[in-house]
Amino acid sequence: MAYINQETKKNIMNALKLDFPEYKFGARIPHHSFLDITVKSGPGFGALNSKTAYGMKIRNGGFETSEDQNIIFEKMEKTIKEAGNYFDKSDAQVDYFHTAFYYEISASKL
Repeated sequence: MAYINQETKKNIMNALKLDFPEYKFGARIPHHSFLDITVKSGPGFGALNSKTAYGMKIRNGGFETSEDQNIIFEKMEKTIKEAGNYFDKSDAQVDYFHTAFYYEISASKL
């Protein structure tokens, strides 16, 4: 069963700050199995608003962003998975979902 706690969130945020020192992040756990990370500012995210520079990985399988932002989001995703001990042993064909936690990376203005 997917689950994320505050300690895992803290580890992920510390890793993101180390790997991406020029970016500002926000993070929240809206419920026990989901981590919501927001890029608030940084290179490649000049004019942010709620309709641009938005990326979602788990829910729709891809990012809705520019190519440069995609590269940044993919690097962030790698950091999240490593710092959070992420795994996904799900098998949708037999309706079996087993993952460490669900997450979303998005970008918005401050």
